[in-house]
Amino acid sequence: TLDSAVTLTPHPTLDTSSSRVEQVESMLALASQESWEKTVREFSGAAPITLDDRQYTITTRLSEELFSGSNPAPAFDYLLMRAEELVPQEWIEVQEYTYRGDEDTQQWFNIVVTIPGKTLPDEEILLTAHMDSATYAFDTNAPAPGADDNASGVAALLEALAVFSQYEFERTVKIVFFSGEEYGLWGSRAYAQQNEMDDIQAVINLDVISYDPNNDQCADLHAGTLAQSENIGLMMLQLTETYNLDLQLEYFTDDAIDASDHSKIKKK
Repeated sequence: TLDSAVTLTPHPTLDTSSSRVEQVESMLALASQESWEKTVREFSGAAPITLDDRQYTITTRLSEELFSGSNPAPAFDYLLMRAEELVPQEWIEVQEYTYRGDEDTQQWFNIVVTIPGKTLPDEEILLTAHMDSATYAFDTNAPAPGADDNASGVAALLEALAVFSQYEFERTVKIVFFSGEEYGLWGSRAYAQQNEMDDIQAVINLDVISYDPNNDQCADLHAGTLAQSENIGLMMLQLTETYNLDLQLEYFTDDAIDASDHSKIKKK
């Protein structure tokens, strides 16, 4: 399902050669819906997790609780453990930043996994998702499971790590798990301040990727009106068709949302 203004034509930079198509199809075959669903259940507290030989149930991923030191369900440690199971330790960096709230300050963290590019290492492709969740009132005593917002996106990034770690890429691929999104994009803002942004060629942000409020079985693709973003969006539409993915997309430009991490990481 496409916006009536969108005309889908072969993307000029999309490699649809038989060898590339075969490679992508082999990657798709490695992705596991069962694994994705398991991660969503564990990260949202629907199923217990095991960490350091102890069992926990994640009841909240409110950023104030993620890093408070008193959270009995260490969701951040679980996510870091999952990344370490999938890729070499030297690919993983925990980036610290300072959150300044109304009453106090805290040290919060993003997780950045870098898959080094082979021929164009200075050019970066980012896949991002926020790890935190929230209640409507930001009540630290209330459950905040966030199965869709955004355990769904986090699970997709972990699947990407599992698959991408088996391949080499021309460009550097960075998988970034942000904290602080629900408090006003603190994690992505910190990332933009701490890292080189001029090398970024594309950003794909995964937020509430299984959200379907009107039950029309369509995924929302928010490209916006930035020329570079529209270019990526149209490429994704073409990929859906090229690989016969069982997915319908609603494509948003003028009415795209701007309340997610992509608004801080977009290429300038």
